[in-house]
Amino acid sequence: MKINLYGMLAEAAATTKLEINDFRGKSIRDLRKVVEEKHPQLKNLTYKIAVNKKIVNEIETLNKTDEVAFLPPFAGG
Repeated sequence: MKINLYGMLAEAAATTKLEINDFRGKSIRDLRKVVEEKHPQLKNLTYKIAVNKKIVNEIETLNKTDEVAFLPPFAGG
């Protein structure tokens, strides 16, 4: 599974893309935990996770073809 990182999250992890092997059927909460174990600098940052361009909650289940993005806080109007 490929994960895109944006803004301060990409800066903190020193990359804009992460690859996590076979995360199909697992939750967003599980994904966050694995990513934060590999990149502990993300633990203290506030961010949302989007799957297929929609912000999701942590109990959502992932599919093999999902497009995942870690998004920094943003303002809009």
